[in-house]
Amino acid sequence: MNQKVHSGYSKKPQQDVLLLRFSSDVIMPFMYVGTWSHFRFSQPIFYESVRFC
Repeated sequence: MNQKVHSGYSKKPQQDVLLLRFSSDVIMPFMYVGTWSHFRFSQPIFYESVRFC
């Protein structure tokens, strides 16, 4: 029982780090493109990111 809990706890942070890296890799380009488009075309960032898809 103790070993099970330990393995569960050691597994979770790895998933969180992976998710954080994935989300940052996905969100940062969108933020960059959205912000650049916002200043370039004076349109909402949300609209640009939706249209970019």
